[in-house]
Amino acid sequence: MEEKNNYYPILGSLYKKFDAVQVNDTFRKREFVLEVTSEWNGKTYTELITFEMIQDACDKLDYVEFGEPIEVMFALRGREYDKKDGSGKGYFNSIKATHITSKKVVVPKTDVQASAQSVNNAVNEEFDNDTGLPF
Repeated sequence: MEEKNNYYPILGSLYKKFDAVQVNDTFRKREFVLEVTSEWNGKTYTELITFEMIQDACDKLDYVEFGEPIEVMFALRGREYDKKDGSGKGYFNSIKATHITSKKVVVPKTDVQASAQSVNNAVNEEFDNDTGLPF
């Protein structure tokens, strides 16, 4: 994995997505779960990792289907806070997804499907822009 200005890529498939939550008048967030599979010592391991998107980025999940292979660019964030019970400091971490890129591949088999593939290719080219989504 290549780090890019403290942003990291990860490949997986969309396992679950939640509705956006309006936290207050100016802040909105949405969580989703990415299923990531890896192999080590001949064994396959599956991890379910929760990410969050904020503000307008929440809408990017509307275009991703369950089970769809995607690449997520994310940043690790953390901060210190005072515990409400006065017992000292606590620490909060989050994994903020910034971009989602579809990794879906469709193979044409007929003229109708080939035409659909052309449309799919055009949409996938749009996924390569900065936001990772066609808007």
